[in-house]
Amino acid sequence: MEKKHFEWHTIAGACRRLRGLVPRTTLIRMIGEKRLRVFAQRGHLFAFDPSELDAVDIRETGRRIALAAEALPSNDPGKMSDAELADSYANGGSEAQSSLWLEISKRSERAGQHTMREIADAMQRRAGKLQPLLDKFVGAYWNPQKKQTEPGGKLRK
Repeated sequence: MEKKHFEWHTIAGACRRLRGLVPRTTLIRMIGEKRLRVFAQRGHLFAFDPSELDAVDIRETGRRIALAAEALPSNDPGKMSDAELADSYANGGSEAQSSLWLEISKRSERAGQHTMREIADAMQRRAGKLQPLLDKFVGAYWNPQKKQTEPGGKLRK
């Protein structure tokens, strides 16, 4: 009979083994829900089957690749809707914005200010998503009544 080989890891070590694709809290939840089997435990060390860790690695890598593919805009700006074009412009870097500007200028000539309003709305949505993160890192928050940033421990959620 062949002896089973296990990899011994702490939760942090297993997270590193999975290249950080699965956070530690998720690993703990997976172990608790028995989606990731633990064959033995010694203190903080857990015995994992290497093939199961490889399967989790492959599954998470595939999921991340699929999510990244969904997030990518269409290569042809002419095939994008106005909202997609505006979101791509707002979320893109300077090179992406430069490549999209020709299509934006064509559409603004045809549709007037509609395309420019879409872009302005997309920029506001992006700023609205980033503001709580900026507030958290800076240690300040935006007070809408006073219309100014205030320091302190009151962070928006």
